[in-house]
Amino acid sequence: MSYMSKTEIAKRKGMTDAVLVRHLFDYNEAEGKLVRKYSYGDWKVGDFVGRSVKERHTDLVYTLMSFRGKGTTGAHRVIWLWMYGVWPTIIDHIDHDGENNKRNNLREVTAGLNNRNRRRHGGTKEGRHRGVIPKGNRWNMMYYDNNGKYCYGGSFVLESDAILARVEKERELGGYTSSHGS
Repeated sequence: MSYMSKTEIAKRKGMTDAVLVRHLFDYNEAEGKLVRKYSYGDWKVGDFVGRSVKERHTDLVYTLMSFRGKGTTGAHRVIWLWMYGVWPTIIDHIDHDGENNKRNNLREVTAGLNNRNRRRHGGTKEGRHRGVIPKGNRWNMMYYDNNGKYCYGGSFVLESDAILARVEKERELGGYTSSHGS
């Protein structure tokens, strides 16, 4: 069993993040999880890295971990670093399962695409269709542009007209998935 000594800890300070993550962890492709290579404190060789945390506003669960003592980060971001050697800007879980960090479920995306593929959160005021919101006796259509900005798309008397406008905007922007808003 490998134990990380103070000398080992001192050596790793000069390593780049990409080298360090591969030095400390292996990636279990079948589980989609990082595995410890060293024992340290209560952590043992072979233990999976991270803990599951539920987001308050979406009820989604993500695996979080600490890396380089810089607070917590999503394990999916560190896994991306392990796989590709660079920190990602934004990572999307294709199946919306924040604990499924398998290679084929992660993709780097723009803010716009990531926002357009979010699930509704519990406090939504939206109607039956994502981006169609009741406002008095009218229906407002809202959408995310390609830069991730939330935009006003117009006000409609009929909900069905707002839905049609929203569907047209989705086609125009592209990038929405079949699971969008579910």
